[in-house]
Amino acid sequence: MIGFSCSDTSQNSADDLNCKCDSTSVLKIVRSDDYLKIDKYDSPSFAPDSLYSLSAKQNRLLWFRDIESLDTTKFTKYWNDYRPRNYHADNSDFIDYYSKDKEVELAFQFGPGGMMWTYHSFVVKKIDCCYLITRTSFTHARFRYKAYAILDKNQLKKLRAVLEPFANNPIPIKEEYGYHGHFIDSKKDSPYFIDFENEVDKKNNQPNKKIQSVYTFVDDTIRWLETYGV
Repeated sequence: MIGFSCSDTSQNSADDLNCKCDSTSVLKIVRSDDYLKIDKYDSPSFAPDSLYSLSAKQNRLLWFRDIESLDTTKFTKYWNDYRPRNYHADNSDFIDYYSKDKEVELAFQFGPGGMMWTYHSFVVKKIDCCYLITRTSFTHARFRYKAYAILDKNQLKKLRAVLEPFANNPIPIKEEYGYHGHFIDSKKDSPYFIDFENEVDKKNNQPNKKIQSVYTFVDDTIRWLETYGV
């Protein structure tokens, strides 16, 4: 497990207070060839189009690995709608996957939106005293965009603060269609939900102030470094 941990919780809290984010050190970790490496699939002998021969479960594993990767993997360009076992983004499965991942601090997914059913996936992992956040857009079962940023604890605190007004919104039992946000947070007991289409100012039919704060923080306050775009 990459990250900062300590078996004694009181000492852990004290260390967290003194923890200084060293982005240069963290970037060396996450840019290395070993970060998120899976030997079985990353060996030169495993061809990229071998993705299609994998089971749906294996394909899913590599899809989630891709959305946590800073840049493209050798499989990024191989997901599409034409292979029956190729993974398709799904909000419920996103929550199910990250509910079981103890290394993830915060994960959320917006979508589907637009004519081509785009999903925007965000994953935050604590690495040493920093937080790596990755951002991926998946449109019509194809990766279209990747970016990442390094946050310190205060920036992550601010991100959680703009999401806090929605933290008590339970995910509907019945799956709904429309542009929604699904969130899993290690600091919360349960995942939560935003119905973006209903969070609008009725006077101008634009996102209300709370939703606009979410969009502004995610799009503009976080200083993204784009690594892939088509």
